[in-house]
Amino acid sequence: MNELFKNLDYTIYPSDEKCISVKNDENSNNTYYIKKSLGYIDNKIMYIDEEVELPFVQYYENDEVRAGLQEEQLIYVLMDRVIKLNNLNPNEKICSKKLRALREYLKACKLDIDNLINR
Repeated sequence: MNELFKNLDYTIYPSDEKCISVKNDENSNNTYYIKKSLGYIDNKIMYIDEEVELPFVQYYENDEVRAGLQEEQLIYVLMDRVIKLNNLNPNEKICSKKLRALREYLKACKLDIDNLINR
């Protein structure tokens, strides 16, 4: 990883490999890179040397805007995936716990937006 990117200290259980990085720009929160995975092989997460770019909406001081993803869009993608995976391999306890957490995140996003609007 070069100095244009910073590895985040997050790992995905049970791996200890850092698989998420962020572009080192003025905000360091607008463009993320996530290593692709082959899933679990021999009870280990297998990552490959290929990444997915996640560009978020970015506002510049000169009032320009770079189009990108919203956090809420990612949450709805995760919710849809949780529901569909639960349909394949039902486990209502795990599914409801994940969905409850994602719904709480969406509530916090709404509070954040309301706060921005009311400034």
